[in-house]
Amino acid sequence: MHFLTPAHILLISVGLSVSQKNDPDAERCRGQGLVCHESAVCVRDQVYPAGLEQSYYCRCLPDWDGDGINNCVAPPIFLKVAHPSRCNETGAQSCFMTKLPGQEVQFQVKSPGAPNVTVQWFKYFVGEPPNFNSYRKLLKPPEKEEPEDRPIPEGGTLTIPHIEEDDFYQNLYWAEILTDGDSTVGTRAVVAFDLAEEERLNPSPSRVYFGLETKPIETKGPTFSLSHLNERDFGVYRAEMFGRKDGVPGMELVATRRFNVTRDVSKTCDGPRSEGHCKCNSGFLGNGEHCADIDECSAEIAECLPEASCRNTEGSYRCECPTGYRGDGRTSCEDVDECADEDDVTRCHADAECVNTLGSFLCECKPGYMGNGRDCLAISTWTPWSPWSQCTETCGHPPNTRVRVCTHPESGMRCEGASLEQGVCRGLPPCPVDGGWTVWSPWAPCTASCGGTRQRARTCDAPAPAHGGRYCPGDMYESQPCEPSPGCAVDGGWTQWGAWSACSVTCSVGRRVRTRSCSNPRPRYAGRYCTGPNTEQERCGEHNPECYGKESLNAVDAVWGEWSEWSECSHTCGLGTRFRRRLCRRHLGPTCSGENTEQQPCMVEACPAEVEKFGQHMGRQHRWREQTQARRHP
Repeated sequence: MHFLTPAHILLISVGLSVSQKNDPDAERCRGQGLVCHESAVCVRDQVYPAGLEQSYYCRCLPDWDGDGINNCVAPPIFLKVAHPSRCNETGAQSCFMTKLPGQEVQFQVKSPGAPNVTVQWFKYFVGEPPNFNSYRKLLKPPEKEEPEDRPIPEGGTLTIPHIEEDDFYQNLYWAEILTDGDSTVGTRAVVAFDLAEEERLNPSPSRVYFGLETKPIETKGPTFSLSHLNERDFGVYRAEMFGRKDGVPGMELVATRRFNVTRDVSKTCDGPRSEGHCKCNSGFLGNGEHCADIDECSAEIAECLPEASCRNTEGSYRCECPTGYRGDGRTSCEDVDECADEDDVTRCHADAECVNTLGSFLCECKPGYMGNGRDCLAISTWTPWSPWSQCTETCGHPPNTRVRVCTHPESGMRCEGASLEQGVCRGLPPCPVDGGWTVWSPWAPCTASCGGTRQRARTCDAPAPAHGGRYCPGDMYESQPCEPSPGCAVDGGWTQWGAWSACSVTCSVGRRVRTRSCSNPRPRYAGRYCTGPNTEQERCGEHNPECYGKESLNAVDAVWGEWSEWSECSHTCGLGTRFRRRLCRRHLGPTCSGENTEQQPCMVEACPAEVEKFGQHMGRQHRWREQTQARRHP
């Protein structure tokens, strides 16, 4: 709590200008033939002494660029009052509100086209003239240990939870754009500051001033403690008290009150204000000395429209249209189109539309948003489908896809449906189709009751070849021998000949053999064995170049080599022939004398037919011998 020390009380007449441009010296420039730009004012040139020609010139308003005559360009970033309708009085870059101590108030500014501009808030303390300075204090968010009722700056909003006595005019609050690298107060929060008259007349567009006023205390003359009131003495007076403020040097404005001094309009007097010399004015009732106001509203003599309300005033009454209507209340009450008022439109969310109604308006969220119009949240919806993906194949109907995205995930909503859609590529030629075999048919019956063959078939139509595709590889028919039953004899069959064995000798004439077996098939169920030999042989080794060594090549006379081993008998049974060979080794001499081949008869075993003949022959000889012996020895 601040203890106020009465130091000086000053009564001054006050009034607030609502002009958007104050140019008190405009006539001086025009007198010099200068026509200032509409966004410029006429100012005195400090270089020339007062009274001399060319001592005034045109200068653009603060923060505007130009020569002041031909052009003045507005700054790219500026501030303005966010809600002018909340102001009781407005001026150039200023807003004044009527409030009471202890109430809460909120100041708001906006920067059209630059929503993220940095804004600083200040409080201006008026010093007691003429000995004390005025000060400017930079407002910062309160710390945890500081009172919660102090002003709270937050971006473009300043909240004063509890209005104090020192918050009223002429003390001021203002918002100011802080550019990058700009430092307006240095390192100190409170600095001496003089709000120049030029800034008061034409404030910079980078600032917006806010002032608080109390309702004037109504006072009627001559009971007010001013004597000899003249006509010009009636009006509003301000009482100001200066004292010390914690954190601010000197004597500053700590409290103020306004007084409205009005005339007694209840009667008109001719001479002294007594019964015999005065008569009550219209709207008052009395004997001339005492005149009472007639309450036209209660007496139901007020002529207001049915929808308007009647408010009694001193000596008269006022008809007031309902909220949301404008007019005099007597002849007209017309609906106010709040949506045409920029201030009211700003009450709606940026994603809402203002809808005018009789006496009011509605804020309705735009399509694709939900909420009450003051707060709108985007509804999650699907984006349009993306183009179909490119086809990777050049024929047929390969698949392709397209996708879409569910927007505004911050809403917490889910979009209904799939985020991916699959289709097929169209307009491509058919792809070649290779043929495919069906499954094999069942086996057909065997061609013979004992053995024979059986057959099955398949067709190339699963699928059939199409569009230039290949026919099925392989055979359409398949055959196999039938398995014989135990009552059917199976004759044996030779296998293919095996590979030749290695030669029996290295240097000379040898032999090599190959074999086969009677197992394709094997004889079964009393079937016949294979006919023919199971072994086959041939000569080998007589032309082996490794058999001619260096000694043989250097020999002068020809020399026979060693005889080879005897070959196999030419027949496997009965009388046959076998042979052996030798090589003639020579260099330059004549050929070897003698034969290089030698043969002799051979027999591996007797053939079965010969054995039978020999047996029959031996039997006949035996019987002849027995008969001979019987004749010799009867």
